Amino acid sequence: MVSIITVFAFESIGTATAMPVIAADLSLLESYTWAFSAFIVASLFAMVAGGLWCGITGPRRPVIVGVIALGIGSVVAGLATGLVSLIVGRALQGLGGGVILVAVYVLIARAYDVDARPKAFSVLSAAWVVPSLIGPLVAGWLAESVSWRAVFLIIPVVLLLPIALLIPRMRAFEGGTPGTPVRNRLLAGGVATVGLLAFQAGVLQLSILGGVIAAIGLVAVIVGARFLLPGGALVFRRGLPT
Repeated sequence: MVSIITVFAFESIGTATAMPVIAADLSLLESYTWAFSAFIVASLFAMVAGGLWCGITGPRRPVIVGVIALGIGSVVAGLATGLVSLIVGRALQGLGGGVILVAVYVLIARAYDVDARPKAFSVLSAAWVVPSLIGPLVAGWLAESVSWRAVFLIIPVVLLLPIALLIPRMRAFEGGTPGTPVRNRLLAGGVATVGLLAFQAGVLQLSILGGVIAAIGLVAVIVGARFLLPGGALVFRRGLPT
């Protein structure tokens, strides 16, 4: 579990380090920010959909599909020859990563009792520490000395061992929660996702029209978040919302 999150963390941090080299090689210096936007937007929707999916079937299947999407997205991005293929690859990575993150949280909730969960989440948070320290160094070396494509193409390879060890053990946590609400939350996730996309597109235009688009997108994000987050989360109400 920690190994998969560590790989995901390396991918996130390493891509940010290598992106200037990628943009220069593919002549995308004016538009490569869309590679980040595609990842973030796809992750948002995947976290909503992945959470609902875990509620219906348990975390095992979402993890499998998430790892496959992350691996395919890494290959597509690693073989990209232009902006479109890079965006498609990054979006697939975002979908896979978002589903994996939520599924891991659900797995912790099912595998550990209430008293042990804080420790489990602490260990999970630590999975970001090593990638934060060495991720930029490794990604920078790969981009400069080997190829920026290696930053992406190495991901499916290093995912094989941890996923092979984790998937069989997750069979014990299959099964969903009866009455899991799907339709309204999925719709709210779609609204928030479209809103985030509009917000990012608007702020990049640096114009009055862009400002209007960004404002509409921000409103959509807030509206969607009200249905996705616990009541009072947007005003930091005491307890779970905060």
